[in-house]
Amino acid sequence: MRRGLVELGPTVLGPTVLGPVAKLAYRLRRRGRTSEEVWTKSIDHEINFWADPDRRENLVWRNDPTQLGELDRPFWDIAAAHPSAELQILDVGAGPITPLAKNLPGKTVTVTAIDALADQYDVILRQIGIEPRVRTEPGHGEALLERFSPRSFDITYAGNALDHTYDPVLVIRNMLELVRDEGSVVLRHHRNEGQKALYRGLHQWNFDLRGGDLVIWNGAGEQNVSRLLSQQAQTQCFLQADEVWAVIAPHAGARG
Repeated sequence: MRRGLVELGPTVLGPTVLGPVAKLAYRLRRRGRTSEEVWTKSIDHEINFWADPDRRENLVWRNDPTQLGELDRPFWDIAAAHPSAELQILDVGAGPITPLAKNLPGKTVTVTAIDALADQYDVILRQIGIEPRVRTEPGHGEALLERFSPRSFDITYAGNALDHTYDPVLVIRNMLELVRDEGSVVLRHHRNEGQKALYRGLHQWNFDLRGGDLVIWNGAGEQNVSRLLSQQAQTQCFLQADEVWAVIAPHAGARG
């Protein structure tokens, strides 16, 4: 596939065509429905994705504590640099198996994994015969503060998950509330995945890096997350392999 093109089955769309087509696709998906209503109607698409037998190899890799993964290096560098030797990590939108329950030299890592579709994922894991080392628990990112106390974790993480939520900015705010003063929120998302996927399935949002800021947008508008959180935290962003990474660290003393 040529650089700058998106393949959709037998069709290939260049970026000048993709934009208008994606806008139309977004309007057709919404049809007056709220983001939460669209999310609810799209659950089966995500379940079918993970139920595909081709995903089994990825799930086995996720469940292996010795496999860190080179593309995950920024996360593990952040974890390794944390001053605490015992890390409490929350994986938001973890999928059937969190990829974070790994052996990290010099650290004791305890991972809590949540996903709104955890119960459905458990059915898939039983069917393919995988027992997760860390079982994903049911939970919506939008309701994290109903489940966990503020400052309960050293790191909160979401990898290619918040573009699937119905209110990603609320989820990020919640994740920030849950980290301790020396902790951070770590976000990792494929760049503009909603547009590339024509907003199919749970893809309702795009994550992008503009002028050094984290921006979340779709056919209804955009929000500059770096600016929204500027009074509470510092946001550092970078690109790696067409993924947008953001590290959000609370300002010292800003939370009282």
